[in-house]
Amino acid sequence: MTAEEFRKSYLTLGESFYRVACYMLESEADAEDAVQDLYVRLWNSRDTLDSVHNPKAYGITLLRNICIDRIR
Repeated sequence: MTAEEFRKSYLTLGESFYRVACYMLESEADAEDAVQDLYVRLWNSRDTLDSVHNPKAYGITLLRNICIDRIR
């Protein structure tokens, strides 16, 4: 996945990701950190993201797991 494809597929979903993280973590600062962590993980695995058919669902699933780890 190129940087342009990544930007179009995932960076446009930032607000949705942030809302999910805010709901789960109940803290704006923690939500921002979780979303940033999500984007770092997505960027580091961008070579395998071409096989993802629904970027929003995939991102929310990853973000959910990040939030659960932070709650523990």
